Amino acid sequence: MRTLCLLLLLLPSPAFGEGMPLLLPAQYRHTADVTSNWTVGASIALETIASLRQEHKWKAIGCQALKLGATAGTVGLLKHLVPRERYDHSNAFSFPSGHTANAFAMSGWNYRVGISIGLATGAQRNMAGKHFPTDIGAGAAIGL
Repeated sequence: MRTLCLLLLLLPSPAFGEGMPLLLPAQYRHTADVTSNWTVGASIALETIASLRQEHKWKAIGCQALKLGATAGTVGLLKHLVPRERYDHSNAFSFPSGHTANAFAMSGWNYRVGISIGLATGAQRNMAGKHFPTDIGAGAAIGL
């Protein structure tokens, strides 16, 4: 319930306007986009390694799969319910940030490092011009 309330607060509102992305110069946006893919992959890999080190490794892997599935389902549903064009005009699936949601969802193995990776992923998505700040905030809330 707390996540749903936070999500509703983060929905884009024409009354309040939308913060602009903190864009990198054009020649570096692609690098930020690619790097955000690597940080999500790293968070999933690190969570998988932590799961494989558990006493009940298959139960831990199952929980990880459940977290990723729930996150992907929630993000996918919202992307279709709240069509929002990306800052770079590449498509209308900006809200919420799936990269950020997945990175935060995989932060359970070590919260300090995991949350840092999630924040870095969100910042890179913003600097690449793929997401607005509210997209990233909503993705973080879903992942957590």
